[in-house]
Amino acid sequence: MVVKLNLYTAGSCSQIEKMVLRDGQFKSVRFPSMFALIEHPFQGYILFDTGYSSHVLEGLKHFPMSLYAKMTPIEFEEQESAVHQLQARGIAPESIKTIIISHFHIDHIGGLRDFPNATFLFTRSAGKSIQKLTGFRALIAAFMPELLSDDFWQRARFIEDQGIPLDTLDYPGFERGYDLFGDGSIVAVNLPGHATGQIGLFVKTEERTVLLAADACWRSRAFSQLIYPHLLARLFIADNKAFDVTLRKLHRLHLMRPDIKIIPTHCEEAICSLS
Repeated sequence: MVVKLNLYTAGSCSQIEKMVLRDGQFKSVRFPSMFALIEHPFQGYILFDTGYSSHVLEGLKHFPMSLYAKMTPIEFEEQESAVHQLQARGIAPESIKTIIISHFHIDHIGGLRDFPNATFLFTRSAGKSIQKLTGFRALIAAFMPELLSDDFWQRARFIEDQGIPLDTLDYPGFERGYDLFGDGSIVAVNLPGHATGQIGLFVKTEERTVLLAADACWRSRAFSQLIYPHLLARLFIADNKAFDVTLRKLHRLHLMRPDIKIIPTHCEEAICSLS
């Protein structure tokens, strides 16, 4: 089974390049916030993350979340939102049946409230990590509770319960995963390190297999040349040891399976190569 895959960006933030690439420059660079639209022949429209939204900008007006905007300046216009871009394609927000959440950072869940009929898929550990976060604890975790709809937990499903466990994947370094719909088209794999419970997706299209790698790294050069982030960036990584292991797995996959396209969420070059 194959699916159709389209990549979009919903806003962006800016950060110092050297933070994410140890050999980078001390200059501010743009980090687009990607979301993916997957069209499944039987499951319908599926999103992988949602990027930023006006809900994020509203939440950042209030302390302590206003500190997030100072640390990570955001550029966003309403026409960039996932819901707006999909409507421009003739896809109503009610038509989105599933949203797969890589992890619960603000730039990945900003548009969840815009899709009233979607079921939310994420790992059990990711969900547990944010259930009781408020105030400064939420800020430290780059999580904004207001981005979750009032009925979020009623519509939530754990990937471990929804997917079929697999331990024979043909992806070096990623032999285990969850076949989300039982047809091999979308397989979720753990990408630990950056955030608790983070996952990526192997997606099979007619042209190629794509790994949507979330924030396992921020630039393609990181996994292709095995470049680690700056020590300062490590202050904001949930598990640095796991992050390094995951990055090495991506590097190995890149070398051994160059036919697989690896797309980090914030790498403009990678996103454009597939858009």
